[in-house]
Amino acid sequence: MKPDYSDITSRLGAPLWYDEHGVPRYEPFRPDLCDVYTDYVALLQVECHGCGQAFRVAQSVCLLDERVARKDPSWVPELPGDGRIGHFHYGDPPSHLNAVGEHCVGESMNTIRRRVLEFWRRDRGHPWKWVRDHRHEIELSGDPFGFEEATQPRAGRAARLSAGESGTHDRQGTSPTEDT
Repeated sequence: MKPDYSDITSRLGAPLWYDEHGVPRYEPFRPDLCDVYTDYVALLQVECHGCGQAFRVAQSVCLLDERVARKDPSWVPELPGDGRIGHFHYGDPPSHLNAVGEHCVGESMNTIRRRVLEFWRRDRGHPWKWVRDHRHEIELSGDPFGFEEATQPRAGRAARLSAGESGTHDRQGTSPTEDT
């Protein structure tokens, strides 16, 4: 279960998204708002098993942490695609209230995965620059354990850009570029 942040959300309202620890975030999503050591970040749409409430959540992978933990210096993560969420499983949903204003029983259950909204990786040549990789932005079947996920590429690049989605971010917030 994720911690309860109702002391924040009761004052500021519903957040735009949650980080991987269930912390409510009120700035529009950017990969540089996640862990500073992260190499890959996925913004996911998930749902609560108990009440069906939808959440936008970030999940990241840090290569150094994973390689040390696994004692394998050549380990690489499985990225979303080919019918799987890969190493970007979110787990329990953020703390939230159900329709009758009580903490939801679904807070203790894995989320239902719906889609990878955005997928970002660090630019190896420029460590503070993030590059968006649309190849890993996929629709998911919702199976919380990843057994029945189906991949469907999201809308075309032009549609995403016309909807206001950007390409890359760097620490200084300079103009975006796109990785297709």
